[in-house]
Amino acid sequence: MIQRNNGPTGDEPGATVHALFEHHAELAPDRTAVVADDGQLSYRELNARANRLAWRLREAGVGPDTLVGICVERSAAMIVGLLGILKAGGAYVPLDAGYPAERLAFMLRDTAAPVLVTQRRLADRLPAGRATVVLLDEDPAHHPSGNPPVVGRPELANVIYTSGSTGTPKGVLVPHRSVVHLVTDQDYVSIAPDDRVAALATLSFDASTFEIWGPLLNGATCVVYSFGGTDLTALCRRVHRDAVSVLHLTSPVFRLLEPAHLADLSGVHTLLFGGDSIRAEVADLARQAFAGRLIHLYGPTETTGFATYQDVRTMAPDATMIPIGTPLDRVRVRVLGPDGADVPDGESGELHIGGAGMTRGYLGRAELTAERFVPDPDDRAGSPLYRTGDLVRRGPDGALRFLGRIDRQIKVRGYRIEPGEIEAALTRHPGVHDAVVVARDDGA
Repeated sequence: MIQRNNGPTGDEPGATVHALFEHHAELAPDRTAVVADDGQLSYRELNARANRLAWRLREAGVGPDTLVGICVERSAAMIVGLLGILKAGGAYVPLDAGYPAERLAFMLRDTAAPVLVTQRRLADRLPAGRATVVLLDEDPAHHPSGNPPVVGRPELANVIYTSGSTGTPKGVLVPHRSVVHLVTDQDYVSIAPDDRVAALATLSFDASTFEIWGPLLNGATCVVYSFGGTDLTALCRRVHRDAVSVLHLTSPVFRLLEPAHLADLSGVHTLLFGGDSIRAEVADLARQAFAGRLIHLYGPTETTGFATYQDVRTMAPDATMIPIGTPLDRVRVRVLGPDGADVPDGESGELHIGGAGMTRGYLGRAELTAERFVPDPDDRAGSPLYRTGDLVRRGPDGALRFLGRIDRQIKVRGYRIEPGEIEAALTRHPGVHDAVVVARDDGA
């Protein structure tokens, strides 16, 4: 299971991402924390640089739960930026420089982020606004390198935007406790201090939460890649060269793995994948060519990325699709019918998820939050269940099987897409009166 090393955990009141990182920085300050194209940082160096940024952000007005936009290139500096925001008490809002200017402008308006962390070469790409801009390129030595004192009790770690059915993206409020839950004291993956974990996902994708904080909250090394998985041969060779031992891939990329690729992954002891349905024969090929653990993951952003998992080597031999499996530790799942009652095993129903890992709903969308996060009638504490919109059934082995959606939402390269958002964008064009978007699989 993921190492705890007696540091703070998500079950403890007030546990934060940066407190657990600081714990490991004290335990082994000279251990390598980050490796990237722009160099590498030890835990001591990363902590000191993040602290200096945190003091600058405090001067700019960042405090508990202040939303701070961050738009940076994939690098060691990116990790400095994220950690510095958290140490200042803020919550980071990823802004992808590749997004259309209109979407970036919407996210900045929606969050009303008073501070924006970026780099000089990216600043001109961002919409002009009232936010105070803090450049990561500047690291003045006069700011203290010691840990800033704790101010208040910050709850939020980040806000991740997902596609919206009405054409408006929605920001998911992710608390510290949910991030800490995801990456500590779990059994779906083992991360020890001598591990090296690949960080491939964009910050706007919830998988980045695992890829970055999984290693850094367990005393391991985060290997940041500045390119995606489009050239699979180059990626696998790079993973081999960098001695990566834990690797997460989206399902579409996993499907493309061939024996030659898997040979380059011989140093990986755990290969995780998820984001879409995969046929069992694809996993069979990987199982024959790869000696390590193969873990299929499932979970929406609203449950902090991963909520259930399936060890591919233990799934039923007659499975045609890889199940989404059983819940992570401290996560509870219920399969409910239209009447809100549990359906018998073997029958289809909507998957509801509760317990640890739950987020706090949607930023500024109280009605939508109430619609999707509903009370669990069997929980006296009134803890909510998230309505996933996914149809599932529980098999005789207890594993959940994904059957489809109850709405129009689709998956593209592991990302959840609402066709309604695309339709809304199309109909804003003066030459388009109406539009319908459908998903088509033409084998491309």
